[in-house]
Parts: sequence; C-alpha cells; structure tokens
Amino acid sequence: MSTGGKMQFLMMMMMMMVMMMWVTEVKSYTFFHISDLHYDPIADPISFNFTTFCRSQFLWNESLRQDDKHFHGAKQDSTKHNQQFEEEVVGRYGRYGCDSSASLISSTLNAMQSVNPSPDFIIYTGDSAAHFMPDNETQYSAVLYVAQAIKEAFPKTMIIPSLGNNDVFPDYEVVCGDVRLKGLYDIYSDWIPPDQVDNFLEMGAYNTSFDGGRLKIIALNTLLYSVRGIATGNDPCGQFSWLKNQLNDAIQTNSRVYITGHVLPGVDAYSYRALWDTEYNSAFLSILSEYDSVIDGIFFGHIHRDEFRVISNQASPLTTTAMLITSAVSPVYDNNPSFRIYQTNSSFSLLDYEIYYMDLYLANAMNQSFWTQEYVFSQAYGQKSLETEVLEDLWNTFQKNASWFAAWNARRTAQYVDTKVSALCVMSSPDPASYVSCVSSPSA
Repeated sequence: MSTGGKMQFLMMMMMMMVMMMWVTEVKSYTFFHISDLHYDPIADPISFNFTTFCRSQFLWNESLRQDDKHFHGAKQDSTKHNQQFEEEVVGRYGRYGCDSSASLISSTLNAMQSVNPSPDFIIYTGDSAAHFMPDNETQYSAVLYVAQAIKEAFPKTMIIPSLGNNDVFPDYEVVCGDVRLKGLYDIYSDWIPPDQVDNFLEMGAYNTSFDGGRLKIIALNTLLYSVRGIATGNDPCGQFSWLKNQLNDAIQTNSRVYITGHVLPGVDAYSYRALWDTEYNSAFLSILSEYDSVIDGIFFGHIHRDEFRVISNQASPLTTTAMLITSAVSPVYDNNPSFRIYQTNSSFSLLDYEIYYMDLYLANAMNQSFWTQEYVFSQAYGQKSLETEVLEDLWNTFQKNASWFAAWNARRTAQYVDTKVSALCVMSSPDPASYVSCVSSPSA
C-alpha cells in the first residue's frame, strides 16, 4: 500500500472510531415534575387554621368543603386533627390542612433552582389556584401568579403545563371552545407552541416537541373525562381522536412520547370512587394499550401523593399501563411539600427519579425552609429503570414484603389510606368495581 493509501486508510479508521464513540456516548436528560401548587392569596395561615381553611370567617363558608371528595374520603379524626394544629408551630410557610402561601411557592422554586438551575424541561400537571376560591377573578389571579413565578425562576426552560381542576372556575367545569381556555392561554402563551394554539383554545390540550422532535410531549385536558366534569359525548372535543393522531404521527416520525395530564384515570385513593367516567376510562386505557410501544412515560398529579399506578387494560388483560404521579407542593392533605426530578437515557426511557421535600413543621419552627432529598428511586428499591415491568414487579413485592410496603407507604405520607390492602388495590384498579373485587379477594 502506498504512503498516500496508508494515510487515507488511517484517516478513515479515525473517523470510524470518532463516529463509534459518538454513537456509544451515553447522553441523559433531566426534567422536573411539579404539581398542585394551589396558591391561596386570601389565606392567613398565621392567624387561622385548617378549620376555616386558614381564612378569616368572612372569607370562608364550610359548605364549600362538602364537594371535596379528598377531604371527606380521608375520614380524618377531627379531634386528633384539631389537637395537631393546636400544638403545631405556625409560620410563613403555611399549615398542614391549608393551601400554599406565597413564601411556600417561592421556597419551592428556589429549591428546584438549587437542585438543577437548567433542567431540560419542566412538566407541570396543573392546579395553580387554591381550593374553594370565591370567584373567577381570584382564581385567575392565582393561576397568573404561579405562572409568573415559574417563568421568573426558569426563564429559559421549556415548561409543559396541563389544566388542573382548580385552574378553572367553577372547579372542573370546562367545555370545548370554552372562553376560560382563552384566559388560560393568555397566561400560558409563552409555553404553547404557535401551531398548537387552536388545539388549546378548542380542547385545552396541545403537544410540544423536544430535542428536534425526537420526543413528543402530549398535554391532555383530562378534566373532560372527570366524573365531576360537564363535557358530554363519546369523545369530548375530539380529544381521543386527536390523541391517536398524535401517537400515529410519533410512530411515523420515529419519536418517543410522554403523556401528561392532571386528573388520572382509575380510583381515587381517598374516596375509592372513580376519577373518570367509565366509558372515558376504558377508551383511554385502550389507546394506551394500542400505542404502548411508542409511549415512554405517563405523568399525572391531582391526588397530592407520591405514587405510581400499574393498571391492566380490561379489554387486553396482558397489557399493563404504568402511570407516575407526583405529590403536591400544597400541604392541604396532610403532606409535606415536594417535587420530583427525573433522569432519562438518550432515548428518553425513564431511568430514575429523586424526591425533594420540605418538612413544613421544621421550616416554620426555624423560620427557614429546609429542602432535602427524601429518596432516590433506584437506591430505595434497587431498580435500574422505571419501566412498566419494573413497577409491576415492585407492586407485587409490596404485597409480599411488609417492610418494603411500609417504607413506600411512609414516603407517600401517613394516613393516605387506611390499610395495606386498600393501598395496593387502589394502585392496580382501573375502576371502582375492580377495587371492590380486589379488597374482597381472599388473597388480599
């Protein structure tokens, strides 16, 4: 071989080595998942406690709480609850049993900045405004306040918001082309892609892409399917058809998919009632089953608990869907404020997550917020991914291993559900009938 030929051969070999190193380079992505901030601009948690939702008597009507299935389903002991709040240290970060103060919102976003000032994106699964808002103007101002706070904290980060039931007034009530969607678009306009504006104004749903379209993130308006919603028809606003079109498009473009929303399908862990109307629940699970191969993550909020669900599609029992649910910033349902940060591989498969939380009692006692890492999924459970099979195996382990279940149950917070059986049945039940069957089973 001539000298020139040798040089050419060496150059080719070097180029091949560089390409191989580039292909095998392990690139990862990180993103936050936050939910249920529930900012309450009319609360005074220093002067008032949970009995009036931390509001003065002039701003509170006990009848407002009658429709709160979470509050009544929890079946809390009122004597114990009152004693807890008489003894607690009260401060600017708020109280258990009430929604978030401005100081708590600010502290949360500051903590997120400390954990990762430049995440790849942030999934926000809704509920900016507090529960029991008195009117549309107060509710709207709370949603605007939270959005502006997030923008100021992460001005260069892609934010993917979903509609929460407390983002509209009255709660849950939104229909196709609703004027309230226009109001929310005015708040979220920086985050909604221009080609998705019409979808958002009609459905309250949209999709966005990341990393040149390699990842498609579909933000659904799941208020349309809630048992407390007012939408009608087999496919409200055509959102199911639209979702299938988006998933087909992802297959054609070789994209991976994340799906986000606020109210999840399945069973409410407080009241053990259905969260979605039955026909919508079945239709959605069927879609997830059909397009399972392209979906890498499904993210919800709403229940104020750190949890996951593994639900089998009733039409295709062999297909199981995993849903990841982050807890709330608001401490309204006896939980400490928290948020998640996920890690993925270069193909957007979910590898791990970390939970950070603030001990509200300690923060108020010290008049300073202390955010700490509660746990890392891989370290806590000895797993290397968040694939459906892994979560399903983990659920099976919880049934057999009391100490593992106890550790998991403590992380999602005490008094969430009454017993181990009910907790495990909630995690695997697509509807109330399945839940009743599960808790009644001799093997439960």
